[in-house]
Amino acid sequence: DLWVKLCGNEHTGSFKDLGMTVLVSMVNQIIADGTKIIVGTASAGQTSAGIPFGTMTGYNFRALPGFVRRLYALPYETALISDFEAKYYAILRLAMHQDVRMIVSVTPSTPLLLGRKLAEHDEALIEDIAAGTLRATLPLPAELRRKLSAGLRPDPVTAARLRQLRRARGAPLRPVDVWPQLRVVTCWKSGPSAPYLPE
Repeated sequence: DLWVKLCGNEHTGSFKDLGMTVLVSMVNQIIADGTKIIVGTASAGQTSAGIPFGTMTGYNFRALPGFVRRLYALPYETALISDFEAKYYAILRLAMHQDVRMIVSVTPSTPLLLGRKLAEHDEALIEDIAAGTLRATLPLPAELRRKLSAGLRPDPVTAARLRQLRRARGAPLRPVDVWPQLRVVTCWKSGPSAPYLPE
């Protein structure tokens, strides 16, 4: 038998209802488990005309009530890092010792970059996790570094687990190594996002 669901017949008339139902169910499970979500950043830079651009997930984050923000793995201050390499390193450093189960981004390029930067910097990240530090060579203003580092503590257990995984694989770490309970990555699949999907 072939079953067809006409999503346009929903009471809202929107084809997005089905996907949002799944997303809400996953968020409810994350709330119940006390686990964390990663979103994109609100401001990624400015155009030549001075117009800021960034991700809607990060933009929306600023309007969320405090009890919802606590579901997120990253403080908003990560969005304020202007250096591209430093921003992705800090995102990974702050999220790697947490139980992340969902990554939310409009574009698939963000989760792809997280994977690439993890592979590139995994040894330094493991050292930072073991020591409870944020790499001293990152070009961060002192006050921003202080805010990002405020909650960091030495975590030799997680560092040892990741080091063992890296040694056993004989290859750089993957997101699934760091977050074994990661279940959902949400992003667009159409338009300019399509070329990223095979990766």
